[in-house]
Amino acid sequence: MRVDTQTKEEASRVLGETGLAVSHDIRLFLRSVGSKKKLPFHPMDFFEPDAETIAAMEEAERGENLTTCETVVLSWRRNSLREWEAAVAS
Repeated sequence: MRVDTQTKEEASRVLGETGLAVSHDIRLFLRSVGSKKKLPFHPMDFFEPDAETIAAMEEAERGENLTTCETVVLSWRRNSLREWEAAVAS
């Protein structure tokens, strides 16, 4: 498993304060995932949205500026068709 040096050193320091080693905690993490069939945390716990993302999330909660999946697919198809036509024309 590859982990950058800074992350490993920070984790080792914090975990060392609890009396545990990184290898032990990784083992605990893997056992938890195996037994519970899910992560022991929510992936969004590591996500810090910027102001633009927060504004978009608030709009979505209010039901504003929503795009249906069908609209996205049609847009993708239109763009793909344009790219194909441009490639054929050149």
